[in-house]
Amino acid sequence: MAFGKVEDLTGSCELVIFPDSFARFEAQLRDERPVLIGGGLEVEEGVAKIMVDTVSPMEDILKKTKRMVLRLDKIDPNDYPRLQSLMKDYPGTTSVSLEIEVPEVNRKVLMEMTDAPGISVNNEFFEGVHSLFGRTDFIELRS
Repeated sequence: MAFGKVEDLTGSCELVIFPDSFARFEAQLRDERPVLIGGGLEVEEGVAKIMVDTVSPMEDILKKTKRMVLRLDKIDPNDYPRLQSLMKDYPGTTSVSLEIEVPEVNRKVLMEMTDAPGISVNNEFFEGVHSLFGRTDFIELRS
């Protein structure tokens, strides 16, 4: 059994990894590369805990990504050229879609970028996004 913690600039969450999950995912947990954690969320006395039931290397998740969706309503329009420039540095096969929420009509609009090349979704791309914007929460990966 193991315990851990994930945190960002807004807070933290405890991880509880029971023996059966720990036995299955020990190698990924000990490796120092980024992973995607899945499980159930429990909140007791204002403290959040994730009961971990899956651990996947982020590299594997990125390889399976078929589409990257950019939530344009989550970033400043003045930053669009910087994002476009970064994307040109990582050409690849993953298709890119743009999504924007239009609250006046209570709708989201999803636009497929069919005239632009795809992108190579990898750790270096995300590091570049984080370096430029300080966050990556406006990007959604879909398989």
